[in-house]
Amino acid sequence: MDALAQLALMTKAKLLFESSDTFLSFPASTPISYPSDQMDFANPATIPQMQAFADFSTWTNALPQGTLFQPTLDNLLWDVYQGVLQNGQVAQGSLTASQTATLQAAQAVLSTQGPNGVLVDTPAVVAYNQYQQAYFAASEEYNNQKVTASASTDPNAQAAWQNGGEAAAQAEVTAAESAWETMGFKVQVEGAQATVQTLSSQSPQLKWQSWEALCNPATDFLTDPSTNSVFGPTLFAPYDVISQPSWPNFSINGADIPNLVSQAPPELKNIFETTTGDSTIDSLSFEYCSVALRRPWFCAELFSARFWRFSDPTVQLSDGNDPPTGNWPAYITSVVFARNIVVKTNASAPTPTPTLHGFTPLPPGIVKAAPLPSPHPMPVFFRPLVASEAHALTTAAPAPSMEHEVSAVPGRTLVLEPRFAETAIAGRTIAVAPLAQPSKPFIMDPVFRLRLSAATFPSNGTTGAAPAQQPTAAPSSPAQSDEVSILAFICKPLPKCPNPDPTLTWT
Repeated sequence: MDALAQLALMTKAKLLFESSDTFLSFPASTPISYPSDQMDFANPATIPQMQAFADFSTWTNALPQGTLFQPTLDNLLWDVYQGVLQNGQVAQGSLTASQTATLQAAQAVLSTQGPNGVLVDTPAVVAYNQYQQAYFAASEEYNNQKVTASASTDPNAQAAWQNGGEAAAQAEVTAAESAWETMGFKVQVEGAQATVQTLSSQSPQLKWQSWEALCNPATDFLTDPSTNSVFGPTLFAPYDVISQPSWPNFSINGADIPNLVSQAPPELKNIFETTTGDSTIDSLSFEYCSVALRRPWFCAELFSARFWRFSDPTVQLSDGNDPPTGNWPAYITSVVFARNIVVKTNASAPTPTPTLHGFTPLPPGIVKAAPLPSPHPMPVFFRPLVASEAHALTTAAPAPSMEHEVSAVPGRTLVLEPRFAETAIAGRTIAVAPLAQPSKPFIMDPVFRLRLSAATFPSNGTTGAAPAQQPTAAPSSPAQSDEVSILAFICKPLPKCPNPDPTLTWT
């Protein structure tokens, strides 16, 4: 794929998937893809599946440093997150009896006790996430049709959008939003979330302890079979999306490439050495799906909480500016998958290309050589675990009070099961039904329970391959025909963090 086609693809993707508080980072220099049968991260039963799980978790927890994804893998999100939990100073505070009752009522809307006393999402929260995802999908399809029409040089395509197409697409968005509000308990769930966030700042220690309980490397992390290092499991939701037969279509006609290139923002144009000339691409198409990342050990609320600080006030994850700078100014929240990629060249170019297995790297020489942004020096407590520490963590005896049953011992497989129970809101019991006809329960934000099951890994006399320094990237021409590629990472800048509230009580 030539530079102009790459630029047009990235421009349309940004118009489609970015929002006011997110940005896209493209792994265009080192494409990433996996055979679809290795992406069952909810139940990895083989060494290749566990390796793909570890690789995916590593890529998605790297620091996105701009439009072009060029991560360094010596420090990852779980290192930073653990560093905050271990070294943050928490404000003092307590709740009144009335506030405690209000907090408990709000928490009951969001979670309930499941088997073994573990807190799990209520059906209201499960429904909230289902209908939220349906709303996001409708909004993306609206943007897809809008961008396609605006970039098209075909007057019939533009007229179709103006004469009914836009109204129909907007009606889908409106209907999805209405369903989210009426059947997805949007007002109730978001109200409960706001109450919990507000009252948690009045009792910071309790909130901090709940975050720590979810992020214990000895019980909540897994082992990379190729390096024997621990990693924070990171999944996507819906977890069965890879097996779903129908994804939306993303396409670009060669005649529309100049129009898209003209709409490219400066930060995108600056990646390429040239943005002029003619593309050899006649058409480009693929199926896409955007998925949210789920990290059972992670709570993004920590980044916006104002009841903690570092002892060294000069240490900052983010200064909150636009764009932000700091030790960790952004993180990946979602991924855009692509499959069934078809690129056809025009008549003056070589024979049209058949269906591709994955994206190819940017051709040498078309990307400007630019150094990566230099973050502030990373404090020592943000460093990754060394091998001896990782071994100690993965072999430590589980704590009796652990909230997840998890291990990474060789010869065992990991099973992640979504769990929820019936609850009541406004005096009625809620039952959640799937929105469509998926092959598995369509649960967008499950609380995953990690437990060991019977051994299913093949016995090859080893626990994995030779140690590797970084996750494996897909070759430019993979042998598998059913591979799923990562088109882009959807990233969220951090607010000012830490941003301690001076009115709280500090010691």
